Amino acid sequence: MFEQIGLRIAMALNGVSLRRDEGQTLVEYALIIVTISIGVTAAMLLLRGQIAQVFSNIVSELGG
Repeated sequence: MFEQIGLRIAMALNGVSLRRDEGQTLVEYALIIVTISIGVTAAMLLLRGQIAQVFSNIVSELGG
């Protein structure tokens, strides 16, 4: 037990980290993606009438 504590102290003094940042980075990217998707969804809901009008104009121009 004391050997592990000593090893951790020595590694900390040498700048070696035992933390794994890969999982933390993955969570951060996931939160960014979720935030962007919520923003896009909210924008689409607010602009749904205008978006529907644009598609309606496209369909009518194509002769449908």
